[in-house]
Formats: sequence, C-alpha cells, structure tokens
Amino acid sequence: MDAGVTGGKNPGKNNLIVNIDEDQIAPEIIKNNWKYVVPTVYSNVITKTDLYLDMKEAKNYSKLEKSGAGITSGTFGYGSNTYWAVLFLDKDLKVIGYVPMGALN
Repeated sequence: MDAGVTGGKNPGKNNLIVNIDEDQIAPEIIKNNWKYVVPTVYSNVITKTDLYLDMKEAKNYSKLEKSGAGITSGTFGYGSNTYWAVLFLDKDLKVIGYVPMGALN
C-alpha cells in the first residue's frame, strides 16, 4: 500500500507525529473507505504476529479521525519503542489496510 503517510518522532518529546495526505492514499478502496488511522509501535522489528494482534485490537486503540480537509495530522505517545506502522480503519472500526513505517528516527 502506498499511503501518503509521513511522520516520526517529535524532537525532544516522547511522542509521534502522524501526517496523512488524504489525496495520496492508494489503493482507491482504502482511499475511499478509511475513516480513522491508528499508529502502532513496536520495540523490535514488526512481526506478522504483532501486526495481527494490533489489527485485532485496533478498534480499542487511540484513533485519529479523517479530517476531510486534505491533510489529517495528530500526535501520539509512544514510550521507548523503535518501530511503527499505521493502520487504516473504516467507519465500523475494521482494519482495511496498513503501512509499515519502519524505524522511528
């Protein structure tokens, strides 16, 4: 998935900045159906098991609602974790896509 997602550590703070360019999200099925994004963080490289568990529980995590104004941005706490991903959820809080973002630099 190519998602128009950027972000990373907020320098000097223990939080994560997430920016979504709403017009750049692909594929179209996700672009047209996402309502929320959920950043997820990991202390090690992201495994399929970690990702599966986060997808299963994503509806219970802190969410960022789509702004509809072209750019959706938010800030989230992340502790001491070093890797992250962003999950896209639909209006029913079902995960419809994800973007592995890699290391938090």
